[in-house]
Amino acid sequence: MISRRAFAVFTASVLVPVAAFAQSRDGVRRVGVLMPNSAADPSMQHRAAALIEGFAALGWREGNDIRIEWRWAAGDPILFERYAGELVGSSPEVLVAGGSLATKRLQSHTKTIPIVFVHVTDPVGQGFVGSMVRPGGNITGFTIYDPPMAGKWLELLTEISPRVDAVAVLFNPETTPYASLYLDVLRNNASASAVAVEPAPCHDDAEIEAVVARLAQARGGLMVLPNAFSDLHRDAIISLAARYHRPAVYPDRHFTRSRWIDVVWRRTVGSLSAGG
Repeated sequence: MISRRAFAVFTASVLVPVAAFAQSRDGVRRVGVLMPNSAADPSMQHRAAALIEGFAALGWREGNDIRIEWRWAAGDPILFERYAGELVGSSPEVLVAGGSLATKRLQSHTKTIPIVFVHVTDPVGQGFVGSMVRPGGNITGFTIYDPPMAGKWLELLTEISPRVDAVAVLFNPETTPYASLYLDVLRNNASASAVAVEPAPCHDDAEIEAVVARLAQARGGLMVLPNAFSDLHRDAIISLAARYHRPAVYPDRHFTRSRWIDVVWRRTVGSLSAGG
């Protein structure tokens, strides 16, 4: 897991050379940031603070020699498109894209303004860069997700619950354009372990509950793909997995740090203490 400081300094160190040599209008460099979730999401606050911290560590102060325009798409494809257009229209020196959907939308609006992406799955496979060694074009950045990781997630799920014979892969197709990359890996790995892998596209909490309820009838486990939708609905996902007693594997640490995990843990400890 990449540390907050590593994220901050690395991201800002990629951005600073681009902004430093760009032509500014008044001595203040402008950075446009398109984030995938809402501004109230603690994980998004963490990332925003890390970016500001990274700039500061390299001598760039927000409101002084750099101005950051923030946009928060809240997992809404319509807002991704609208905010991408707004940010590109503001003529920043550089753009920051939080995740694949933000990168895709910004890419569709500009071929000249530099774009730095973070938290993107397979940037080569999605057509953002030509290669990891030579990105080419106006887009660069770094990724922490690689589809082959899904094979390890499947191993972990079957280790924590050996009786699992079916796995539902939860994602929103509108915010997870790369879902097929993970599903292909999972199906290849599942064939060797006699576990059925089923895509579980969801658009709201009701559909999430329907998926988890079906798993309870089929000795199934849950796998959640990384995307803005699962981040925004993580409390519902976690609480439903706990209610239906379904084993689950999540893509990020902030799922395990959710308030629902704390609630479930306290209830478990309380039950054990009472002899339940």
